[in-house]
Order: sequence, then structure tokens, then C-alpha cells
Amino acid sequence: MDIYERIEENRTKIAPIYDLAAICYDYLRMQIDNQALFLAEYIEYSEEAKLNNPNIRMLRRYSYEMMRLFLQKDSKYSVEEIVGETLRIIVSVREKLISYGTVICNEATIAYYLLQAVDLYAENKAAESSAAPLNENYMENSYIYRIHGESMIKKAAVELEFRDKIRTTEIRHNFECIRILEKAELDTAA
Repeated sequence: MDIYERIEENRTKIAPIYDLAAICYDYLRMQIDNQALFLAEYIEYSEEAKLNNPNIRMLRRYSYEMMRLFLQKDSKYSVEEIVGETLRIIVSVREKLISYGTVICNEATIAYYLLQAVDLYAENKAAESSAAPLNENYMENSYIYRIHGESMIKKAAVELEFRDKIRTTEIRHNFECIRILEKAELDTAA
């Protein structure tokens, strides 16, 4: 199952945009066995690397396009219209993807950058203070919260003065404005 099918299958469970983030994250967890390797080979860009993902620029533009679409939700479009447009854009992005690495990981970059778009959306929204998860209808394996203050990675980088050297090994820690908690973690903590 690709990200398009996963979103289509759960279309009726998407009310706030954060439900879409949970769908994307759960999809990435199912598809990516080695998150650190995925982030290093498909997401990170390095001037020194001999080979970077050739899709990075296009995927970043896609992420910003999606963020702008999400921001229009409040003024112009319904969530259903946003989801429909999201699916249309996913098809367009998939057609533009240059073959790189494995098909599964290359496809997963679409979900990753859609999740990045939700992070950018959260950055542009007023800080919501809620103890409850922001995803309301889709809560299968993860919960989405808003980060208040600096992310754990950013804070560690500043404290250690390695501002551009600290990298996360987990997809969920790679965002500035949203925090992703896995349901399994919370079940074991209780």
C-alpha cells in the first residue's frame, strides 16, 4: 500500500490536518525498517556527499505547496476539499519522482514531506495549548502534539554548540513544531 492508498482508505477519519500527520507517520513506521538510514540517504542533504537524493528540491517545494494549501483550509476550503487536493498533488509528485534507491523508500519520501508540511502548518498557526492530541479521528498508532519551545534535537544542538551536526535517528524527532508520540510507548508507560 502506498501513501495515496493509505490516505484514501482513511479519508473519512481526517478532520483536522493533524489526522493526516498521524496517517503519514504510521505509514512511514510500516514502510521504513531503518529510520536512521532512511533519513541519511533520502532526506538529509550534504555538500560533501557524492550522492544525494535527486528529488530533494522538488519534495521541498511540494512540502511548501502543501503547507500553503493547509493554511487555506480555514478561509477557503473544507477539509474534504483539502484531502482531495492533497491526493491530486501526491499523484503529480509521484509522476515527477526520479528513481532513487529503493521504490519503497523513494515513495516514503512523499509521506515524509507531507508530514513536514503539517509541521510547517503548525509553525504558522497560533500555539495551541492542549493536553489532548491534536489528531482527533485517526489515532491508530500515534498521537500528534504541538511542541512548546525548542525541539529536543535543536535544544541539544545549541547546548553542545554543534548547531548543524546533531542529527536524529528517528523520523518523529525530525520536526520543529510537532511532537509525535507512539501509542505503544504510552501503553507501556501506564
